[in-house]
Formats: sequence, structure tokens, C-alpha cells
Amino acid sequence: MMRGQGRSLSVYIKGGLSVKWIKKYYVPFFMILPAFLLIAFMFFTPIIQTVYLSFVEWNGIWQTPKEFVGFSNYKRMFSDRVFWICIRNMFIYLAQGVLIQGPIAFLLAMFISKKIRGLRAFKFAFFLPVIIPMTAVAIMWKFILNPNWGLINDMIRFFNPDFNMDFLGNPDIAMYSVVLVSAWVYIGLNMVIFSAGMTAIPEELYESGELDGATGIKKILYITLPMMKESLKVYVILMITGTLKTFDLVFVMTKGGPNEATQVPAVNMYLQTFSYGKFGYGATIATFILVVGLIGSLIANKYLVAKE
Repeated sequence: MMRGQGRSLSVYIKGGLSVKWIKKYYVPFFMILPAFLLIAFMFFTPIIQTVYLSFVEWNGIWQTPKEFVGFSNYKRMFSDRVFWICIRNMFIYLAQGVLIQGPIAFLLAMFISKKIRGLRAFKFAFFLPVIIPMTAVAIMWKFILNPNWGLINDMIRFFNPDFNMDFLGNPDIAMYSVVLVSAWVYIGLNMVIFSAGMTAIPEELYESGELDGATGIKKILYITLPMMKESLKVYVILMITGTLKTFDLVFVMTKGGPNEATQVPAVNMYLQTFSYGKFGYGATIATFILVVGLIGSLIANKYLVAKE
């Protein structure tokens, strides 16, 4: 009896379900394991090192010892005037995304979702700023906003010869100027995201809504927006993470000035680390960016879930 069971078990292991299961799951797993470990190492090592540096004082010179200071860098960050300017500007960026970028992108997406000839060129024109390098965008807009010979000032001076506005040199409006440039860049990207969500909505839902008396704004509120939750989730996550890591546009256009008026977390982190040699404090700001971005993304992922 035992011998027969052993023989059947041997056959089962050699050519039965277990071998198929091993080939199907274990072999692919071990084949991708080296690449997975390498990617995990490259991803988590900088994060761990950054968090560690946030608890030390270090000038960035490798031979210089690192002095452990505990939570002193975090206390300093929350009492730093520039840090709160960064937070204010971060909320200005987010407000721009909600009040300007999102609504305009949504309206454009509704337009390009219609079956009209020639809309491909229209879509490309609005998406073009997204594929232009951000450094080139920043330099171009610095010329356009120049107070002496910039296009904006020249156009306004055509009607008002005495007009002269330094859009990037005035602390009261510099941040709003940068934010509007950012909106100009990313409206096209969000337009495509929203358009993808709209085209995935079955036409039968709109027909059923019309039978129930839904027209115009009611279709948008009760059919379009609820069915676009996945697209809205992508939009919100990109807006949160994009706001936190905004660097190149601000740095090239204003370098965080004038008088820290356009400072954002990523620019402040760069300046503290590489301009002032305060690697510990810069790592603290980087850790703040990581934590806030992660929390914001998790919240958006939880509450913007498409329901059947």
C-alpha cells in the first residue's frame, strides 16, 4: 500500500501538477528576482540614506564626520520662515490646479471627445507644451515676461505706452506668474487624461440619462464625473506629486526669488543642500516632500475609487 502511494507520488512530482506549478510560478519568479532586487536596492537605498541624513548635521564633504542632532533639523524646518513660504506657494500651486488647470482641461477634453474632423491637430497643439523640455519652457517665458522687451509688456504697451510690469521681479505677483506658466504647460496633459476617461464611458449611459430627463450639466454631474473617477484619481495624484517636486520651472525662471517669494519645497531643498552646504537640513526637507507626497497619494487612491 505504502509502496503504491510512493510510486504515485513520484509520478505526481515528476510529471504531474506540481512540476507544472513550479514551471509556471517559481521559474519566472527566480528569473525576475535579480532585476527586482537591483531595482529595489536602487529605489530604497537613496530613501533610507536621505532619512538618515535628516537626523545629522553634515556639510557634504565625505571625509567630514556626521554629527547626530536628532530631531533638531525638523524643529528648525517648522520654525523656518522660508519653509512656510514654500508651504504657502505649494497651496497656490494646488489651488491653480483645482481652479484653473483642472476646469480648463476638462472643458477641452469634452470638446476633443466629440467626433469632429481636425481635432487631432487641436489636441496636438495643446499637448505640445508637455513634450517641450521644462528648461526650454522656463527660458522662453522669461523672455516673454521680460519687463523691457517681453512680448506681454509690448502687447499691453500698444494700448498703454506707460505700462511696465516686472512679472518675475515683483514679489507680489512673481509666484502667480510662475503658476500660470505651469498651468499653460500641464493643461494639455490633463486634457488627454480626462479625454481618455470620457471616451471610456459607454454611450448607452448618456442615452439612458436622456430618457430619465438628464440634460446638459446633469449629465456631467451624474454620469460623466462619477464614471471618470479613475481619471480624476490620476489627475489628483499627479497634481499633488507634481506640486511637491516642482523644481526646474521655478529654478530657471526665478531661482526662488525675489526675496524667497517663489520658493517651493524642492527649490528650497536644493538651495539648502548644494548652495549652503546644509545636507542634513536639505535631507529633512526631502523627507518632508516624500512623506506628504505619499500621504496625499494614498488619500487620493482611497477616496477616488471607481465604483460599479
